[in-house]
Amino acid sequence: MKIHLLVAVLLSVLLSACGGDSKKGTSPASSSPVGTQKSSVLVQASSAQAASSFANSPDPTPKIGVLVDAFVAGIGYRTATQSGVTNARGEFNYLPGEMVTFFIGGLEFPPVLAKGVVTPLDMAQSLNPGSPMVLNIARLLQSLDSDGNPENGITISPSAAQAATPVDFTLDLAQFAASPAVTNLIANSGSTTRTIVSVEQALTHLRTSLLLAGVPVEEASSSSQSSQSQIPASSVATVSSAQSSVLVVPAPSS
Repeated sequence: MKIHLLVAVLLSVLLSACGGDSKKGTSPASSSPVGTQKSSVLVQASSAQAASSFANSPDPTPKIGVLVDAFVAGIGYRTATQSGVTNARGEFNYLPGEMVTFFIGGLEFPPVLAKGVVTPLDMAQSLNPGSPMVLNIARLLQSLDSDGNPENGITISPSAAQAATPVDFTLDLAQFAASPAVTNLIANSGSTTRTIVSVEQALTHLRTSLLLAGVPVEEASSSSQSSQSQIPASSVATVSSAQSSVLVVPAPSS
């Protein structure tokens, strides 16, 4: 009888001990959401990294460049992120490091690295205003000027875009001037000029425009080209005040 009583007491003690352990196992301290706490820390760290990355990212604000042979207005342009038509001051938008392509309808000019001032020299990858490719580009732009007077800036009429087809700027001067794509475009461009301007006229205007815009050039390699490329002193002296004001190129945006 005493043995049975002792066994009963021992069982009661054991059951009580097990119950206590069970409660300890389910206590609030042992059941805290550790995984949730770790996730919260990771989210906070990720947010901090994203904010730091945004703060250190390049400025996405577009820069302003200018197309110059006098200011060229009304010509289409596109980069990887920007597109539109140059305004009255020949301005276009771009992001640093982008290439820009200027175009008139189906006619595209050679793409160049976008920067504060873009000229036919950049399109031809030359510093010589007397090179054939530079002159082909300059002659066409000046011939398309709507009022036929590039001295007050060059404005491309919307009519030119409808008449334009691809042209080959690498042709020599005579072949380029006689090519159907060029003659047809000029005749139907909405310009008062019906035929392509002369080499001498285009060269004098281009050199004066580059001078006023502060664009460096180099002399032609041969004496004949050099003499052809020089701007007569009288030409520089007689640049109109209107053109001078047109060609004050604003400093590239920072």
